[in-house]
Amino acid sequence: MDKPQTRTFKAFVRPCSINTGRFRWIVIAEGGGHSEHAINSFITEAAAQMAGDARARALTGMGYAR
Repeated sequence: MDKPQTRTFKAFVRPCSINTGRFRWIVIAEGGGHSEHAINSFITEAAAQMAGDARARALTGMGYAR
């Protein structure tokens, strides 16, 4: 029996539309179908990227099937 492939997620950072000068991450599944966004904004783009990357790794590790 073949094990289902897990979906890969990638994090992107964009300027926050609510708090000028701050950033939020969005995580999107490879091939679409699932996405999440940061609830809180971050002071730096690098901080938002680190948090988004962590969430993408967590979602990938949860084994969401394709």
